[in-house]
Amino acid sequence: RSLVNQLHGLSRMVETQRAEADREIADGVTIVNKALKEIEQLNVEISSNEEASVQVAALKDERQRLLDTISEYIPIETVQRDRGSVDVVTKEGVFLIAGKAQTIEFSPSNSFVASQTVENGQLSGLSVNGTDLTPGASAWSAVSSGLFGALFTLRDNDLPELSRQLDSVAGDLIARLSADGIDPTTASGAPGLFIDNNPGAGDGLASRIEINAAVDPAAGGQLWRLRDGLAATAEGPPGNNSILSAMVDALTEIRSINENGIQGSFTATQLSAHLSSMVGQTRIAHDSVLASTTAQHTIAFEAEQSLTAVDVDAQMQELLLIEQAYAANARVIQVASQMIQRLMDL
Repeated sequence: RSLVNQLHGLSRMVETQRAEADREIADGVTIVNKALKEIEQLNVEISSNEEASVQVAALKDERQRLLDTISEYIPIETVQRDRGSVDVVTKEGVFLIAGKAQTIEFSPSNSFVASQTVENGQLSGLSVNGTDLTPGASAWSAVSSGLFGALFTLRDNDLPELSRQLDSVAGDLIARLSADGIDPTTASGAPGLFIDNNPGAGDGLASRIEINAAVDPAAGGQLWRLRDGLAATAEGPPGNNSILSAMVDALTEIRSINENGIQGSFTATQLSAHLSSMVGQTRIAHDSVLASTTAQHTIAFEAEQSLTAVDVDAQMQELLLIEQAYAANARVIQVASQMIQRLMDL
């Protein structure tokens, strides 16, 4: 029962994380659409003022802040237009602002099960005026990175793959303990200790695996059937361990598997350990990418700051140097003027 509950809990965790990613996508779409509308308005205000005015400089700073917010979700480029306004386009070439701000469309899901995908129409993608932006889609316009790229990868790739791998572990358990020869009281092909409570449901086996009701006291079954056979009608000798030994042998048997990214030969315990190891390796790989990306972001940010931001200390140093240069030049001019006056006196 503990094993079944663990598989159910892991399946629920996957569904919860997919739902959380879907919610974050919806929140991000709201943020980006709001920023696009605000940039459209700022473009109007910038165009209606003098280019060199202090007000325009402040408006451009605010617009850049909004552009930075959008670029966290979707990598973008800007196209300069007349009188300081800009259009916004994705790296793939889809205009998010072309004079007017476009609206990114997304419909969050109310619930999640393993079988839901974008392909079968049960999950929403991203689009702008009918152009598909969904990360991972085959369309030329599909977003390739940014926070939307990460969230869609989680929702539609990484988490469903983990769900299928959990299904492989559950399926392996069911198959091992349903093998012919383990329990002589059952017919060939009959279910063993673990069952799928909805065999035709497809993905999500780890969330459906259950204990055979014949041995489950909570379902009216008898524990002695673990020893005497799932189809036994009466309790047998207490010392009969042939079925129990056969189940142990089935669990420790090395079986080959090649599905859902799992490949190799394992006992039941080794298969679970291998899945845990795969998840750990994925975590390490993502941590490595995160560290590299963080370092690149820091370098890029510092470079941008050195070009665009105001460093008060540095500006004061430059002002002092300019002041000193001015004083020196003024002294030179004064001396030159005195020399000219002396020459005029000759």
